[in-house]
Amino acid sequence: MSATAPRMLAAISHDLRTPITSVRLRAEFIDDEENRTKMIETLDDMAAMAEAALRFAKDDASQEPAEKADLGALLESLADDQQDLGHACEVDVEERIVLSCRPLSLKRAFRNLIENGIRYGGSVKITAKALEADVIVEIHDQGPRHPRRPSCGCL
Repeated sequence: MSATAPRMLAAISHDLRTPITSVRLRAEFIDDEENRTKMIETLDDMAAMAEAALRFAKDDASQEPAEKADLGALLESLADDQQDLGHACEVDVEERIVLSCRPLSLKRAFRNLIENGIRYGGSVKITAKALEADVIVEIHDQGPRHPRRPSCGCL
């Protein structure tokens, strides 16, 4: 595979996510239950295929160079994307946090957590704060908790 192919695959897969989600939201309003269910299942399959392609392309992420990134701006961008889709997603970053990271990989990881929080919990509140040499990012949703799992995950 050429060096640009994984990036192109990732871009296409990423770009498909928004229209798939948009069509899925419209499908929720189809009156005929059987057609609505079939359409949603098909769209869920398409979303899963796009995610699989994105994960495949992102396996190249280990080659992504570390660079300085503004964590608050990154989280705000993800929240804005969700708000554009009509989801409740709020960000509270206490102060500007600039860290050395692989920003595309970090954004992908946070996007996944945020989308899961919205999918299973309805809304998401993201907080971030710096503590000495560490950064704490919490993604809270309103979904039910698994009895053997903590309410918040760690990266």
